[in-house]
Amino acid sequence: YDFLKKYCGSEDVVVDYWILTHPHGDHVNALVAITSDPVLSEKIDIKNLVFHFPTDLDSGTKTYNEKMRAIAGRYGSNIINPTKGQVINVGDAKITFLYVIENYKGVSTANKISLIFTVEAEKKIMFTGDIYEEGLEAAYNEYGSSLKCDILQMPHHFLADTGYMPFYEAADASAVLLPTCIAGYDAMYTLYKNNPKHKANDWAAQNADHVYKAFDGNFEIKV
Repeated sequence: YDFLKKYCGSEDVVVDYWILTHPHGDHVNALVAITSDPVLSEKIDIKNLVFHFPTDLDSGTKTYNEKMRAIAGRYGSNIINPTKGQVINVGDAKITFLYVIENYKGVSTANKISLIFTVEAEKKIMFTGDIYEEGLEAAYNEYGSSLKCDILQMPHHFLADTGYMPFYEAADASAVLLPTCIAGYDAMYTLYKNNPKHKANDWAAQNADHVYKAFDGNFEIKV
């Protein structure tokens, strides 16, 4: 809430679009907590909730779908279930959804249904949630060199089950965001050090001019 308040410049926070990449607690529960708090919930207004949580994927996904619909009902929020290629314009910024899973039968983890989308203003930033290699490959096959961006959020906390070199080469980001804890970062160089995908993730970081690690506390980028 303090983060949102800072950027809104007001005690009363208005969120035009709250985008949820996938139904896992570390990506959803901040919203659940704020809207459940008796004090904070009165200080926030959410105009649109954007998510793709197939109710027949697993029980957790169904539960989070129900929670999002309850939140939308409370705030009168519009629910947007994005489609691939959909564009949302917000002021001078453009949000484009590049990957929305269509066939999720047999998907073993909700990470794999993560949305991939870009936000373009003065710079272009790409968000990947916790997507795995299959999603990165699908996005690359669809968009190729047009994936080029200034800033890339590295998928799944920079862990090595997500490395796909053609995607990173096409993105060619000058800044990368590593949304991970110290333990997760260290795991890249211990637990995953012999994983061939490790090299792809490493390349993305080494190719960038700036690397922002969440645990360093230096995670603010002006877009």
